[in-house]
Amino acid sequence: TASRDVRKCTGHSTGIRAVTATEPEVVMLAAAARQKLDQGRLHARAGEHLAAVAEFKEAYALYEQLGRPWDQARALRMSAVAQGFLARRDEAFSCARTALELARASGGKAGEAVGLRNLAALHGFYGESERALELHQRASTILRTLDDLPGLASSTIDTANVLLRLRRHDEARTEYEQALEIYSVFPDHAGLAAAHQGLGVVCRRASENEKAVGQFELALEQYRLAGDQRGEARTLNNLGVCCRAQGQRDSAQALDEQALAIQQKIDDDAGVARSLWGLSRSLRRPGSLFRSLSLAWKAAGLDEANRPPHEKVQRGFLGALRTTRTRWLEREADR
Repeated sequence: TASRDVRKCTGHSTGIRAVTATEPEVVMLAAAARQKLDQGRLHARAGEHLAAVAEFKEAYALYEQLGRPWDQARALRMSAVAQGFLARRDEAFSCARTALELARASGGKAGEAVGLRNLAALHGFYGESERALELHQRASTILRTLDDLPGLASSTIDTANVLLRLRRHDEARTEYEQALEIYSVFPDHAGLAAAHQGLGVVCRRASENEKAVGQFELALEQYRLAGDQRGEARTLNNLGVCCRAQGQRDSAQALDEQALAIQQKIDDDAGVARSLWGLSRSLRRPGSLFRSLSLAWKAAGLDEANRPPHEKVQRGFLGALRTTRTRWLEREADR
């Protein structure tokens, strides 16, 4: 089954093979494989998912030639995500399942946990949160058995994020707090940031606005220490949401503008859309309504363009927004 699945998503046969190349050839092949993965990532970030899949296929073939099943699995996991954005659900899951088998074969229980987490992420990508939750919990059980506390903390955050999507807020809060307990022993800026960010969302949804702001400020500090500009900008957006909830529209606008500058700098189109939505909401007041509507229209277009095919929103919504904007322009022209 593994061989059939991997041929389906990569065009190559599978198998763990002994390396027959000389040492200089091995070094050259490994460098070429890494380059293919890097090129695939660049294509994926640019939204060029077909080109990304081609690069990941070549990386997989090179790692297969080298007899490196762990790296083969890594190439397959990346390919699975790109296949998802191409609306190739069957191919995406074939890649993810084969990656799990290869990771389990080469890394034992630790490899199985990695494979389960990636398969869970793919189910989450398709909105299948219950199945994603089950797989994340299985991975956490394995990591707990292995006493892999850093891995367990990361897996716990993944579990909490799914619970948050399912609006099981009390359970999500417990998971985030457990992750923070682990990170108090094994500090990690990125992990701490994610846990504080998640707790901030839980508090905000529970109308605990002051607590939410505190958590987001802690997340912001950790994202900056980690050098994660994408996370930093998203946290600024969340702080903007809290300010709007308190009626502080000018402060919210300033935070979203700060986030927008970062997102434009790093070419984070999804983040740009999020900031534009925030600015649109902050500007819903006399004298700024047209600008608010224009920003919402631009945000909707960006949001739609960056969603995977299975998440595309109704075109009617964009059409209605466009019509409203056009009518506003016509009314202003008549004055």
